[in-house]
Amino acid sequence: HNKFNSKDRLAEWQSYEKDKVFVGAGFTEGLDLKGEKFQWQAICKIAWPGLGDPAIKKKADLDPKWYIWKTVQQTAQAIGRICRSETDEGVTYILDESFERLYSEARRLELWPNYITTLE
Repeated sequence: HNKFNSKDRLAEWQSYEKDKVFVGAGFTEGLDLKGEKFQWQAICKIAWPGLGDPAIKKKADLDPKWYIWKTVQQTAQAIGRICRSETDEGVTYILDESFERLYSEARRLELWPNYITTLE
């Protein structure tokens, strides 16, 4: 998919009856993976805000806690794509090794959400 056809490709994938894998690169909004068909998802890359943007770099330098919080927020939202309610169940695999740094910093700063409890 690309930025022009991503919603159409997602709808096409969701209509398949057989198991197929959808790689949603850059899908930070509009992705709802609830239901029995979606039992797992993988996050390949943690969405750290881009420090190449001067505004983000300045804000991160002034408030490092903000930078971690924005990354936690994006990660929690991505994890939540598969579990949309208290009755939903699913597994999220995070493949990016930078997650360990994010999780450690977020816990140290008391920014990790209480509702994301099971980590292995």
